Amino acid sequence: MMEVVIFLAGLVILIGTLYGSYKSISYAQRNLSSLVHPRIALLAARLLLLIVGGLLGFLLTTLSLRVSESHVIVGLPFPWAVWEYSNGQWLDFVGPLSIVLWGFDVVVGIALLHTLIVVANELRKRRLGRVNSSRAI
Repeated sequence: MMEVVIFLAGLVILIGTLYGSYKSISYAQRNLSSLVHPRIALLAARLLLLIVGGLLGFLLTTLSLRVSESHVIVGLPFPWAVWEYSNGQWLDFVGPLSIVLWGFDVVVGIALLHTLIVVANELRKRRLGRVNSSRAI
């Protein structure tokens, strides 16, 4: 029973993270036109965000976390491989879902970079709202 609860909790975390990543990327791409005005600069900004975000996601896939003397987890926030030191050699444990989790790490990296655009847009809206409310007085 406990295994089912742990599985479902992990599934909820996975789906929640991917949904948050989707919302961050779509919101940033939709509102990027209010931050960048010339059309060619907008296209360049979108392409740059995707390329740099992909590189950040690739970096997340290569991060390793040593959880004990004999175990290393590869990939953050979704671990896609586990290395175990046993009998003088490192053994890897990779399953058929490893490539899917690797892809999820890349998507999260892209979403992290897009979150900066979301924050910049919200700060711009607040600043414009404060300026407009002071003019109304």
